[in-house]
Parts: sequence; structure tokens; C-alpha cells
Amino acid sequence: MLRPPPIGLLPAAQPATTSVFDSAPLSRENASGLNELGQVEHGAGDTLAAVEFTPDGQEMLTVGARSSTLKRWRLEKGRIVLRQTMGVGPVGLGAVSFDRDRKQVAVGAAGVDWERHRFGVDRLGHRVWDVTTGELVYEALTELNMYGSGFLDTRVLLTPDGVWTLSIWAMVSDTPLGMKNLSCYSHALQQVCDGYVNLDRQAEEDDYDVIALDAAGELLAAVDQSGKVIILPFHPPAYPEPKSFGNRILQPAGDIGATPLALAFDPRRRWLAEVRGTEVTVWNLQAEGYPRHMQTSVGNKAGKVAAISFSPDGELMAVGSVNGWQIWDVAGRRRLMEKTDAPVYAIAFSPDGRALAVGDASGVARLWGVLR
Repeated sequence: MLRPPPIGLLPAAQPATTSVFDSAPLSRENASGLNELGQVEHGAGDTLAAVEFTPDGQEMLTVGARSSTLKRWRLEKGRIVLRQTMGVGPVGLGAVSFDRDRKQVAVGAAGVDWERHRFGVDRLGHRVWDVTTGELVYEALTELNMYGSGFLDTRVLLTPDGVWTLSIWAMVSDTPLGMKNLSCYSHALQQVCDGYVNLDRQAEEDDYDVIALDAAGELLAAVDQSGKVIILPFHPPAYPEPKSFGNRILQPAGDIGATPLALAFDPRRRWLAEVRGTEVTVWNLQAEGYPRHMQTSVGNKAGKVAAISFSPDGELMAVGSVNGWQIWDVAGRRRLMEKTDAPVYAIAFSPDGRALAVGDASGVARLWGVLR
């Protein structure tokens, strides 16, 4: 088997942003001494499924799983002001995705409350919303049939340009998980990516559970329960063409453990990181064959979902899980900071690299940084 060639670096992003807080850029030298810059309560007990920044760094977006709402917060010096609240539900943990400009959000049900779905209170599938107006752009939903079966979108991914929506869906009945498939559709073009996509999956192989796109929307990574990670070119609608790229990363044979929870490229495409069970693994995409760069623990308890965010330069990696959250120096393989106050499933660096937003299971989003 040929060893996959190194993947080219993407240029460093140059965000058009003005720092809101009097804080220093986060780095491996100072990230161990973060200060809380501010906090907001999305809703008491409203587990945060997503937190993001607008590209100019002037606003923060939070999505609550329990309330099924998205809120826009204006970041100002000394305060954080609520600007907008919109309903986007039902919302599933691990099934929220924004486009590059934070103008659209795709939300999947993901079976947060399976009994409600089962008895038809909510319809299954996913929706795409206009974040600026609160209008529904597109929905792909299915109602349960007379036997209580339907399709459940367990993961949803919006491409950076906002044109395509990828979703992992499962046929479900009395249990919330069945055989999974990946669908790809453009509501803008009203076109599919050759129907459902099996990512070169063989009949005897496990289903893919988690997917990720790089910052340019050129590469698609997917990971299955057996531990196999594949990377394919993403160029719809003539998709997929697995034989044209066919890069694969194989984890060691044997007992892999828990289902994959999160997968992410860093902004410059140097690293690919995965959270599985209680471990985070990072591969070096700049080396031939993509050798494992780091594999270490993120806690002693495995959850159902997790979150990964890289700093704009890719030097720092933040990981949120049922165990709390951590910041890592990726190149140095060092954990710089850890907090275990509450489970964290939403985490994001600001576009200027000066703040880290952490949304926890209590419904609170906190901003962390290093004061000058």
C-alpha cells in the first residue's frame, strides 16, 4: 500500500478583527495562565451544543440544546450584550455547524431526547437557518412511520462556503442508532452529491460516525467505530472520487474502544485531531503517511460527544468533553491548562487568537484570555 503524501499547508488566516478585550494573543508561553474575561448565561441548565465567533470577532454565537435556541451576543469592552434570540430546534449535541462567515447554521436533531422524537413531538432530520435574519433556509425532515421508525441525523456539517450540507443519518426504530449513511445536498443549487455517499465503505466495515472538513472545504475526513480514518478530496457535485486520493490512516488493530466523538483539522491543515473515548489523537498531515503525532488522555470518563478547536495559527488545541476542557501545545505535546468544573461540548478560539469561548453543560459560556 502506498503511503499517502504530505498535505499542503493552507495560508495563515488574516481576520479583519479588532480586539475587544485588553488581552494578549494566546500562545504556548501564556496559555497556562488564562483569566476569565466575561461570561453569559444562555439559559439555566441549557447545555451548550455550540459556541462560535463572527469573523470580525465582535460577536459570539451560542446554541442551547435544551431550549433549541441560538443567541447572538455583542462583545463590548467590559460587557457582553444579547442582541438576538432565535429558535433553531430541535438541537443535538455534536450536530451543529456554521459556515465560514457565520451567516448560516445547520442543526440536526441527533436524538438528544429520543422518546420525544419517537412519539412524534419533533420531526427528525436537519435544518439550515439564516443566522442574521432568523429565517429558515432549508429543512430535510422525516416523520416517524406507523412502526415508530424514521431517519435521524446524528451529525451535520455545513461547508465553509455555505453551499453544501453533509449529514450522517441512521435508520432508527426502538433504538437511536442504526446503519449510517452520509448524504450531501445543496439547498442553494438544489442538487445532491450523487445521492448518498458511502466513503468507499465496504459491506463488512463499520459505519462512519464523525466527519470534518478543512478550512478551505477541499478535504473531507471521516472516522468509523473500528478506528479507521480516511481523508478524501471534496469537490461536489462530482463526488466522491475515493480512488483519486484514497488517503487512509489506520489505528492499531485490536480493541479500539468507544465510538469516535469529535474530529477536526487545524486551520492551516497541519494537524488532524480526533477524540475517541477518553483519548485525543493528533496526526501530522505534513509528513508522508501521516504519522501519529500525539495520543493522550483527556479524562477518565468517556461521553457521547466532544469538541475540538484549534487556535488560528494551529499551535494550540482546545478540547472539551464530559471531563471538562483542556488546552494543549500541539507541537510540544504538552497540556497547558485544564478545568474540570462541568462537561464541555462547545469550545472555540476567537479569530484573532486572543480569547477562548467555553460553553458548558450548565448553560454558561465563558470567555478566557490573558490580560495584559
